[in-house]
Amino acid sequence: MVSAADEPRMRVNGATLAQHNGRPVVLMGQVEKIDPSGIMVMVKASDGQSVQVKLQEPLQENLEGLIEIHGFWSRSSSYVPELCVLPHGICQQF
Repeated sequence: MVSAADEPRMRVNGATLAQHNGRPVVLMGQVEKIDPSGIMVMVKASDGQSVQVKLQEPLQENLEGLIEIHGFWSRSSSYVPELCVLPHGICQQF
Protein backbone atom coordinates (compact mmCIF):
# COMPACT_ATOMS: atom_id res chain seq x y z
CA MET A 1 0.00 0.00 0.00
CA VAL A 2 1.29 3.49 -0.88
CA SER A 3 1.41 6.02 1.95
CA ALA A 4 0.33 9.64 1.42
CA ALA A 5 3.98 10.74 1.57
CA ASP A 6 4.86 8.39 -1.30
CA GLU A 7 1.80 9.25 -3.38
CA PRO A 8 2.49 11.26 -6.56
CA ARG A 9 1.73 14.98 -6.21
CA MET A 10 -0.09 16.85 -8.95
CA ARG A 11 1.13 20.37 -9.82
CA VAL A 12 -1.85 22.70 -9.57
CA ASN A 13 -2.85 26.34 -9.77
CA GLY A 14 -5.73 28.17 -8.08
CA ALA A 15 -8.28 27.03 -10.66
CA THR A 16 -7.40 23.32 -10.55
CA LEU A 17 -7.08 22.90 -6.77
CA ALA A 18 -10.73 21.90 -6.30
CA GLN A 19 -10.26 18.92 -8.62
CA HIS A 20 -7.74 17.41 -6.18
CA ASN A 21 -9.67 17.49 -2.89
CA GLY A 22 -7.93 15.38 -0.25
CA ARG A 23 -5.02 14.46 -2.49
CA PRO A 24 -1.41 15.60 -2.35
CA VAL A 25 -0.63 18.62 -4.53
CA VAL A 26 2.19 21.03 -5.31
CA LEU A 27 1.33 24.72 -5.69
CA MET A 28 3.82 27.40 -6.66
CA GLY A 29 3.02 30.99 -5.86
CA GLN A 30 4.01 34.40 -4.57
CA VAL A 31 3.51 35.22 -0.88
CA GLU A 32 0.83 37.92 -0.57
CA LYS A 33 0.02 38.07 3.14
CA ILE A 34 0.91 36.26 6.37
CA ASP A 35 -1.59 36.02 9.20
CA PRO A 36 -0.20 37.45 12.49
CA SER A 37 -0.44 33.96 14.03
CA GLY A 38 2.00 32.66 11.40
CA ILE A 39 -0.28 29.68 10.67
CA MET A 40 -2.10 31.06 7.61
CA VAL A 41 -0.50 32.41 4.44
CA MET A 42 -2.19 33.89 1.38
CA VAL A 43 -0.41 32.93 -1.82
CA LYS A 44 -0.98 34.25 -5.34
CA ALA A 45 -0.88 31.16 -7.58
CA SER A 46 0.52 31.09 -11.10
CA ASP A 47 -2.95 31.81 -12.56
CA GLY A 48 -3.37 34.93 -10.38
CA GLN A 49 -5.85 33.39 -7.93
CA SER A 50 -5.31 33.85 -4.20
CA VAL A 51 -5.05 30.62 -2.22
CA GLN A 52 -5.21 30.34 1.57
CA VAL A 53 -2.57 28.00 2.95
CA LYS A 54 -2.61 26.52 6.47
CA LEU A 55 0.77 25.52 7.90
CA GLN A 56 1.34 22.74 10.44
CA GLU A 57 3.35 25.06 12.69
CA PRO A 58 3.66 28.85 12.92
CA LEU A 59 6.37 30.43 10.80
CA GLN A 60 9.56 31.08 12.72
CA GLU A 61 10.96 33.54 10.18
CA ASN A 62 9.78 36.00 7.55
CA LEU A 63 8.41 34.43 4.40
CA GLU A 64 8.40 36.33 1.10
CA GLY A 65 8.79 35.86 -2.62
CA LEU A 66 8.16 32.71 -4.61
CA ILE A 67 7.42 29.53 -2.68
CA GLU A 68 6.55 25.95 -3.55
CA ILE A 69 3.95 24.33 -1.33
CA HIS A 70 3.66 20.56 -0.95
CA GLY A 71 0.44 19.66 0.81
CA PHE A 72 -3.12 18.42 0.73
CA TRP A 73 -6.06 20.44 -0.55
CA SER A 74 -9.34 20.57 1.33
CA ARG A 75 -12.37 22.59 0.32
CA SER A 76 -11.45 25.65 2.34
CA SER A 77 -7.66 25.74 2.30
CA SER A 78 -4.48 23.88 1.58
CA TYR A 79 -2.90 21.96 4.48
CA VAL A 80 0.86 22.06 4.17
CA PRO A 81 3.28 19.53 5.60
CA GLU A 82 6.17 20.90 3.48
CA LEU A 83 7.07 24.40 2.37
CA CYS A 84 9.95 25.21 0.01
CA VAL A 85 11.21 28.79 -0.18
CA LEU A 86 13.06 29.44 -3.42
CA PRO A 87 16.20 31.58 -3.29
CA HIS A 88 15.69 35.19 -4.39
CA GLY A 89 18.11 34.88 -7.33
CA ILE A 90 16.10 32.06 -8.85
CA CYS A 91 12.83 33.93 -8.42
CA GLN A 92 14.00 36.92 -10.45
CA GLN A 93 14.42 34.77 -13.57
CA PHE A 94 11.32 32.66 -13.08
